[in-house]
Amino acid sequence: MHSATPHPEPSVPMGFVPSEAQPVAKRLVASYPPQQREQVAKEMSDLLARYREIETRFGLAPNDVAGAVAAFVAGNYMAWRDVEFPDAAFAPLVQQMRGVIAAQPRFRDATDAEKQQLYEEMAIVGMHMALQRAALRGASAAARKQLQRTAKSHLDNFLQMDCSRLSIRATGLALQ
Repeated sequence: MHSATPHPEPSVPMGFVPSEAQPVAKRLVASYPPQQREQVAKEMSDLLARYREIETRFGLAPNDVAGAVAAFVAGNYMAWRDVEFPDAAFAPLVQQMRGVIAAQPRFRDATDAEKQQLYEEMAIVGMHMALQRAALRGASAAARKQLQRTAKSHLDNFLQMDCSRLSIRATGLALQ
C-alpha cells in the first residue's frame, strides 16, 4: 500500500439496498449465551447507530461500504497505536478504501446482502475498537496491550500484511 490515494472504479457501487435489519448483529448475537443475547444485540445496534452518526458527520451516503471499511481501519488503528484519529484524514481514507474495495473482484460481484454484511461488520468492529480504547484508558497495562494486539491482528488480517510500518497521513494509509 502506498500513500497515493487510489480512485475507485466508477462502475463499482459502494452502497447497497438493505435486505433485512442488522443481519450481522443477528448472526453474532446467536453465538452468545441466551441470557446475554438481548444486551449484546443492543450494544451492536448502538455501535451501528453511532457509526451512522459518523456517516452523517462526514457527509457519506447511507450504506456506503467504503465509509464503514474506513471506520474499521481507523478504529483499529486508534486502538493499536493508542492515538486519536485526525478528522482531516477520514475523508481521504474513505476515498482510499473505495479504490481498494473496487479493485476486489469479490466485492464487485457481491450481492446487496453481502455488501450489507461487510458494511455492518466493519462499522460495528471499528466503532467497538475505538470505544474500547477510550474505555481502557485507566485499565491495566495487560488489558491495554491485549486490545492493541487484537487491533493489530484485525488490521493485519484485513489488509493481508504486517502493518507494523503502517501510518495514517493526510492522504490515508501509508507505509513508512
